[in-house]
Amino acid sequence: RKRIALLTTASGSLSLAQLPQGVPQLIANQGIAKAQIVFSPSCAAAVAFASGNSNAFLIQGLLTTPKTVAVSLPASRSGVAVADSGSILISIPQTDGSAELQFMTTGDSAFQPLAVVAKFGGMAFVPGSDAVLFADAGNNSVMQASGTGTPASVLPIAGSAEGISHPLAINVSADGHTVAVANG
Repeated sequence: RKRIALLTTASGSLSLAQLPQGVPQLIANQGIAKAQIVFSPSCAAAVAFASGNSNAFLIQGLLTTPKTVAVSLPASRSGVAVADSGSILISIPQTDGSAELQFMTTGDSAFQPLAVVAKFGGMAFVPGSDAVLFADAGNNSVMQASGTGTPASVLPIAGSAEGISHPLAINVSADGHTVAVANG
């Protein structure tokens, strides 16, 4: 398994370094200042973005040959997740406290609605797939969406009876068999 680091400069340039002693290689110099970075479950892909900025970079092939593509994210998003395939899921807060989850498949340029949750409680992709788990803190539930095109298949997988109570975050194990939910 490769060990890598994505590095940013003050101007927002992105470099990739092999750990522990690799020399950083520039992969994007257009710059997203003060970038946040989210990785896919296996670290094959990542998204670099900044709060309040719609410009972002999708970096694919992190473990082989990195390729950086500019993508546009809604500036109002509150959460970003990326699949190993490079598909992106975002959470957009609504004025009533709910959140709309939107999905963009690799190679597309537009986000499609996936689901609306009463209150956003986290989201994570299942390793090696475009299946995604998301938590609804308003309804104390965890759902799985697969076939995340239009229309997606959304199924409940856990609720209050299974101990879900105001979820704040969710994650999936590397083998895709275990889900961790942080309750609030």
